[in-house]
Amino acid sequence: MGRSEGQSTGIPPIQNLKRLKNKGSLNRMHSMKQRVETVLKKSVNALVEQQDGQGCWSFPAHLGSHYISLYALFLEWLRFRGFSSRLDLNRLATILVEKQLADGSWQQARDPALSSGDINATVLNYAALKFFRTSISATNVRPAMETARRFILAAGGIDATNQFTKIFLALFGLRGWAEISEIPYLIFLEALPLNYRQFSQWVIPHLMPMSYLRRNRVSRKIRGTFGPELDLNELYAGPIWRAKEKETNPSAWYDGFMVKKILRQQRQHGSWGGYTVSTLFSVAVLDHFYRKHPGHFPIIPGAIKQSLRFVDQLYFDHGKGNYLGCLMDGGVWDTILSAQALAQAGEARDPLVLAAESLYGTKTSEGGFPYGRDFEEYPDVDDTSRALVFLEKMAPLTQRASAMECRRRGVGWLLKQQNSDGGWGAFDRDNVGSRLARLLTKGLTDSVELFDGSSADNTGHALAALGAYGSNARRAQTVRRAVRFLCRTQNPVTGLWKGRWGINTLYGTTQAGIGLLRAGELPASAYLRRAAVTLMSFQNSDGGFGESTLSYLDDGHHGRGTSTPTQTAWVLDFLCEMGLQETDTVCNAVNYLLETRNQSESWRDGSVVGTGHPGILYMEYPVYPKVFPVMALANYLHPR
Repeated sequence: MGRSEGQSTGIPPIQNLKRLKNKGSLNRMHSMKQRVETVLKKSVNALVEQQDGQGCWSFPAHLGSHYISLYALFLEWLRFRGFSSRLDLNRLATILVEKQLADGSWQQARDPALSSGDINATVLNYAALKFFRTSISATNVRPAMETARRFILAAGGIDATNQFTKIFLALFGLRGWAEISEIPYLIFLEALPLNYRQFSQWVIPHLMPMSYLRRNRVSRKIRGTFGPELDLNELYAGPIWRAKEKETNPSAWYDGFMVKKILRQQRQHGSWGGYTVSTLFSVAVLDHFYRKHPGHFPIIPGAIKQSLRFVDQLYFDHGKGNYLGCLMDGGVWDTILSAQALAQAGEARDPLVLAAESLYGTKTSEGGFPYGRDFEEYPDVDDTSRALVFLEKMAPLTQRASAMECRRRGVGWLLKQQNSDGGWGAFDRDNVGSRLARLLTKGLTDSVELFDGSSADNTGHALAALGAYGSNARRAQTVRRAVRFLCRTQNPVTGLWKGRWGINTLYGTTQAGIGLLRAGELPASAYLRRAAVTLMSFQNSDGGFGESTLSYLDDGHHGRGTSTPTQTAWVLDFLCEMGLQETDTVCNAVNYLLETRNQSESWRDGSVVGTGHPGILYMEYPVYPKVFPVMALANYLHPR
């Protein structure tokens, strides 16, 4: 189904990519394989030891400590009685001072390729340090504030922040609502052709409360118990904002419609959509409405308390992940990846049987699998695809009577999610938005990816799952359509695909390529050879591979960056699927993984590798360096 081999591609045949080895080289490979076996055994045992009694793993992903700064300010703004947070201001301040860059800024996520940080993170951290400075005993807080102030002003001041930051600043009475996009309540009527369902799963729970907050211009100064109210006038590079607009009194009927809708959207564990930021937005709505109409929805105080517990647990109940900004629970994703890595490494003991049983219990009513807690109503393609691959591998050891039917329904759900263009998005089908939807929310594009269109990585994962259940291009129109989508979206010169949920071309290319191969495409296909040759050209001198967040902003950074174990493993896994185990590139990549493994923690990434919103927001996944090197080394040792 790939591009014709009769075409002149300028790409060497796959056999020419293999370098013949002399006896010494073959001995080196044999010795390396022995080392791989030893490392794999240690890594497998380390993963097994981290499994909990329910058969699950949890390595919370995080997006930055500035979200803890924001939460600290929000709690002061809310002043909600009946809830006590585990927040330790001194610990937060110590972390902030330690992580501040020399120029006074803070990064949203670690990336050695960036010499400076993010203005949004820096403004929020500065605000928290300023407001709580009299309550903090940590050292060097004032010097940290001064260097942060200078950075903010040099970067354009508080006016240069994005829409999400400005919403919280408006909420805290630090600037006005005029620059915030107005979102009419009308779009929340499902009966209308244009409604909120056109937006992505992750946007909707933020959109509803934002609409209410903007319409009512909700604003309240943060005031200390004994100190003055918070102001950030010193962060304006231009004219200082002066309050002109007034907060409105919400209508019990009109605004009550939105409040009722928001209350209905609260999930089982207290969040809205599974995210902490949308949950804080919603709490602000409920608090504002309840203060004006305390008898209208008596369940509001209980809903607020439950939601704060959800946020507090994510921020402060994750061991090493505490204070790092864990914005959502991804326990199911962590479990799927850990179990899949162990299975690929040949593990077949009771822990995997327990993991499989646990995953069967997370299947949603629709047939798919969710990301984690409070995503039970939102199955996604990545989780479902990888879960199906693992569960099929575990089928001979599974005792559950409904296991086969569960897997069948999962495949059925996956098939229904294929988009009209042949690819797959994450949560929804054909979620590309209308012109009017884009117009209404154009101001938010600096803060979030609004829609959920097809991506190469999601499509590759779906193909890998379908391949595990016997589908290929010869047998299935679904697979043929997916292959055509990937052929259309591949860069015809470099052979690369951009990554949606991982950075960037290293992720998109390897996940698309592996999916194609597991669904029956041949390694000799010209377009896969082109991808392999380009990836091999990216190898760093240490044998590893890396790509920075800059690659989303400048194509010249594609495939370039500090080596990380995770990104090296992605490339190694794909090259092994291509049958290139005997190349120097593969041997050097394997050696990089062997040399960088930490005896106590397996591997650690020195740079962020996960993508939240391309060019905007990135996620650090501690689970990735624990599992992807295991998968890749297992593939090297035992080719499929």
